Amino acid sequence: MSFAEQSAPITTAHVIGEIPDGSPSPELKLPGFVVPAKDILSSKTYFRDGQKITMQQIKPIALPAPPVVAALRHNEEPAV
Repeated sequence: MSFAEQSAPITTAHVIGEIPDGSPSPELKLPGFVVPAKDILSSKTYFRDGQKITMQQIKPIALPAPPVVAALRHNEEPAV
């Protein structure tokens, strides 16, 4: 039996949906993060390849306490 006789019959493939053309994705709209000027400790701006990058050192941000549920393991009492 030859290879041609052993092969499965040729079928036609169909593309479902869109095929990406390789173009860049549209810019994502990210929520802004605004730091008040009084909380900026230092700032340095760099220019490279036509881009402007600003690095800022800011005051520490107060974070909420972790949820009590995260502190419990195997019916332990929460740490105080």
